[in-house]
Amino acid sequence: MNFSQLKDSLGIESSGNLDHHLKKLVGLVYLDSDGVYKVSGDGLEAVKAIKSVEFSLAFKEAYPVAQSRRVFGVFLMLLAFFIFAVTASVVAVLPETLTSQQLIGVVGGILAAIVGMLGAALGVKGEHNGRW
Repeated sequence: MNFSQLKDSLGIESSGNLDHHLKKLVGLVYLDSDGVYKVSGDGLEAVKAIKSVEFSLAFKEAYPVAQSRRVFGVFLMLLAFFIFAVTASVVAVLPETLTSQQLIGVVGGILAAIVGMLGAALGVKGEHNGRW
C-alpha cells in the first residue's frame, strides 16, 4: 500500500504518527520505486517469529502446565514402580548368588534413580516458579 492507503486502512488520523511508526520499522518494511510500502525479507522473518511466539502461547493455553505436571507425575510413578519391580526380581531370583558388591550396585542404582527422579521433579517445579 502507499502512505495514504496505509493511513486509511489503519485508521490513523495523523500523518506524523504513521510516519513515526514507519521509521521505527526501517529494515522490516521499505518503500519501492512506485511509492508502495512492502515487507522486506527481514520483515517476513519477523512475521514468522511473531507467529511462532503466538503459536507457542496458543499451545500453552491448549496444554496447560498443570496437565503436563500430572503426566510427568504419572511417568515418575511408573518409573518408580519399574525400579521397584526390577529390584524385587533381582533380590528374589538371586538371593544366594548375590554378592555384597552386586547388592551395593543394586542399592546404588536404586538411589541414583531416586535422586534422578527427584532432580527431574524439582527441575520441573523450579521452571514453573515453584508452583507444583
